[in-house]
Amino acid sequence: LKGAQSRRRNSTIDLMKFLFALLIVCFHGQKNLLLGDGLHFFINGRIGVEFFFIVSGYLMVCSSGRYIRAMESSKDFSIWQNTIDFIKHKIVGLSPNVFLAWILAFTVVVIGQECTAMQVLRKFLAGLFECFFIARAGFRGIPSINGATWYLSAMLIGMSILFPLLVKKRDFYIHWFAPLGSLLLYGFMSSSWDNGMAGSTMFTGFATKGLLRALGGLLLGAVCY
Repeated sequence: LKGAQSRRRNSTIDLMKFLFALLIVCFHGQKNLLLGDGLHFFINGRIGVEFFFIVSGYLMVCSSGRYIRAMESSKDFSIWQNTIDFIKHKIVGLSPNVFLAWILAFTVVVIGQECTAMQVLRKFLAGLFECFFIARAGFRGIPSINGATWYLSAMLIGMSILFPLLVKKRDFYIHWFAPLGSLLLYGFMSSSWDNGMAGSTMFTGFATKGLLRALGGLLLGAVCY
């Protein structure tokens, strides 16, 4: 894609983002805020997260072109440094909203649970895993403050794994690795998880459930591209 085309916003995707975000908000808020304990109109609303993984995978392929051109035009190009730059750019864009939401959630939890000073300290230290986007790396027993943002951690870790391969072997990634990888991952998820996509913290033996969902969605986004 040329620079002007890659920066152009897609109104259809923006509308779909809004609708899927609304679906996810309704899913998370329905039990205690909207419908009580007896009605669950959006019980499978968590599936909206897959849309954001797929869109992120699509856009990652779109943005890879300028990194590939930089690699071809510079002898000093470092694929690892550019991967760091790519992830850092994502984090910078996400951080203000994530930090603000985490502070609000932390305040509500501490006040609502009437935590002691030691409990406040423990929750704050545990919250660093969420604030630094590593909550889905697989660490066990880390309490969640704003658990709904888990997909950002899974997405960024997944991108850190896939982006170097995408830049180094773009054709292989798009035409072979992404189709086969997404097929095998979704096949594994379908046959292994009786509760579907629920439970992003569950450890599967080599990765958390949330991270596998992210990898599958990112790869499927390349297929869509």
